[in-house]
Amino acid sequence: MAREKRSALNNFFLIFFLFLSLISIFYFPQLLLSDSDRSQASSRPLITDSLKRKVEIPLRVNRVLSLQPEISRIVVALGGGKCLVGIDRFLRFEDHLFP
Repeated sequence: MAREKRSALNNFFLIFFLFLSLISIFYFPQLLLSDSDRSQASSRPLITDSLKRKVEIPLRVNRVLSLQPEISRIVVALGGGKCLVGIDRFLRFEDHLFP
């Protein structure tokens, strides 16, 4: 009986430790960010392209041009098929899947 209680207590502490570990992994890095880092993280992403131009990506994307069939399928599977404005020539036989 005492052995079962000890095993249950060990299981409880193990689950509690794992829970605290998950909280620390996801929550504590946010505490280490400064205020300026937090404001940059919540603003629109700024990407530098291959020609060293800075491009700001809007938070809501309304139009998507896919250059590969796999990406087109993923966009449609995620519910963004209406955002596709063009598809590649490899998908011409599956046009019933796209708007």
